[in-house]
Amino acid sequence: MNPLFQKFLVQRRMEYLTIDEELKILETSVGVRRFADAPDEVAVGKDVREAFPELFGMEEYLEAVIAGREDSVDLKGVARFSEPITPLYFDIHIMASASENDRRLIVFFEDVTEHMVMKQNLVQRSNQANLLLTTVESSMAYIDKIISSMADAMLVTTAQGNIKTVNPAALKLFGYDEKELIRQPIEIIFGASELWQRLNYDDRVKNVEVRCRSKNGHEIDVAFSCAVIYSDLEESENFIYIGRDISERKRMEAEIQKANENLTISVNNLESRNREITKLSELSHLLQGCRTLKEAYAVIGERVQPLFPKLIGGVFAVSDSKQVVETISTWGNPALNCNLLSTNSDNLLPSNTREVVDGLSQVLCRYMHPDSPPAEYYWVPMMTAEETIGLLYLSAPESGLLTEAKQHLAMTVAEHIGLALGNLKLRETLKNQSIKDPLTGLYNRRYMEDAVNR
Repeated sequence: MNPLFQKFLVQRRMEYLTIDEELKILETSVGVRRFADAPDEVAVGKDVREAFPELFGMEEYLEAVIAGREDSVDLKGVARFSEPITPLYFDIHIMASASENDRRLIVFFEDVTEHMVMKQNLVQRSNQANLLLTTVESSMAYIDKIISSMADAMLVTTAQGNIKTVNPAALKLFGYDEKELIRQPIEIIFGASELWQRLNYDDRVKNVEVRCRSKNGHEIDVAFSCAVIYSDLEESENFIYIGRDISERKRMEAEIQKANENLTISVNNLESRNREITKLSELSHLLQGCRTLKEAYAVIGERVQPLFPKLIGGVFAVSDSKQVVETISTWGNPALNCNLLSTNSDNLLPSNTREVVDGLSQVLCRYMHPDSPPAEYYWVPMMTAEETIGLLYLSAPESGLLTEAKQHLAMTVAEHIGLALGNLKLRETLKNQSIKDPLTGLYNRRYMEDAVNR
């Protein structure tokens, strides 16, 4: 063999053999046996197919090459696995001899093990990469489904507060389209400065109630749980906000608080009403036990004031002549020091009850408030079946104290006092009629007997 040709084959890691038209081996290189499936069959005169079974069935192609109808025949990636750990891969290239008179075939064997192993490694890595990519895509799709199906609103922002990601629940809650929020500052929804300050000290913040704004300007109460997430790919940190609409809960809490306040007010009113009823009962019981007007006036002075502790008031008795008003009791104004008021006008005290009240209003208001008029006041006449025998006066230094409940209480107190005073006056009238002569006005025998007994 030509030494130059031999050197070329060695550099290419190639071996060869030649065969005749009957596929008998004519010549072999030194190392060709390592490519054979049966190395012992690689010998001059033996059928090449015994050593290389890959050539079975290729007789037609080999004949075409010998006849010159084909230039060559190639077999790529033939493998030998005699050593499982280090398999052998080679390519077979068959071509005709260059001499027209010499009808033989030259079979070249090129060792491509390194190339095939490298190719297999690349394919394996490619498959692993594709598998990893498929896994990542599946995971991303799974995460996207979870985010999309979340009932709570989710927003992801950069460290500067620009929105990167929103889920459908957030879009529905705040009324925006996705393109209207992406890359917008989160202040479009709520002021995040307080949350940012807390996240600077703690990577996780839970259930922070924030007042948010929807696209149409409505305010929404949202409880946010926030966390800082770090991205290795972007070498930065992001903020994730998970929020739940608590507007309905806040509304219900406000309603419950209002109901509790109203209930407390109602309970306090009931307790106050019960105390008033108790005091009113005591007043009525004590008035029924009085035998004279003097005793009744003392009870009135002691028991009426506690019924109206925050008000200025007084109880007044109208004389039989309707020209003098006697002060039974006053409270709340230490400047009051006189007991009798004269109307000095017959026109101010006619027999009609309504006109009596209207006539006394100006006189007694100046009497009860000599320095300045009250913010509000209220009059209740104390009446018997036939006439007005007195008045109950109430005033307040500021508006709102003379409530409707206090006015009803004043009417009830006036009825009790009027009934008691009327009975006492009637009792005194009957007593006087029984001890005095109606014609002369002199005491009679019954008075003498009572005096003798005393």
